Formats: sequence, structure tokens, C-alpha cells
Amino acid sequence: RWQCFAVKHGEALEALGQFSAAAQVYELAADAAVQDPALVGGMVFVPNSLGNLGLAHKRAGDTRQAEAAYQRALKTVDDPTFPPEAYRITRNRIAQLLAQLFRENDAAESTRWLHEIFRIPFTDMEP
Repeated sequence: RWQCFAVKHGEALEALGQFSAAAQVYELAADAAVQDPALVGGMVFVPNSLGNLGLAHKRAGDTRQAEAAYQRALKTVDDPTFPPEAYRITRNRIAQLLAQLFRENDAAESTRWLHEIFRIPFTDMEP
């Protein structure tokens, strides 16, 4: 499958330190996954594609594009068709990526995302 090839290609570019080039490859893969989730094994794996994109942007030093990719991943998780059994763990993983993204440059934003990680497990609990 070309999707698997694209991810391997992106990983190879990252290993060579070519993070911007890897981000371009991951962007193609992520856009395709959003359009057709079956390419990556279903809707539950679409945030992974967007996470790869965000991480490559982060490594390339483009915080704004990394945040945009992570925000797209959050929108995917918040879609009503996203599998509910994967909601918490996937959303927390994305929140963790966002917290790490801001850790060095924006402590308040990092803290906000860390709080989000702890908020989600308690939303379904009885008062």
C-alpha cells in the first residue's frame, strides 16, 4: 500500500534529518487518510497520520504548522463517527503532544493541555 510506503519514506527522511521534506510526505499521507480512513486501517488511525505530520513539523522548527496538524487530529477525534472506545486514549495522546510542543516556549499553554489530559478521564464519572 502506498500509505505504508509514504510513512516509511517520511521516517527515512527524518532519520536523515530532513524534517521539512518528511513533513511534506506526511502531509500527503495525512490528507489521504482524512479523505479515506480505510487507507490507514480505519478512522481510529487517522490521528496517527496527523500526529506524524505534527511531529515532523515540530522537528523542523515549525511550531505553528505542528499545532495545526495536532488541532486537525483533535477535530478527527471529536468527530461523532470516531470510535468511542478509542476516544480517551487518542485524545489524551494528542493533548500530550500539544503540551510537549508548548513546553519550551509557552508554559501556560503547555499547562492548559496537561490539564486537558486529566480532565477527560473524569468527564463520565458520577458527581
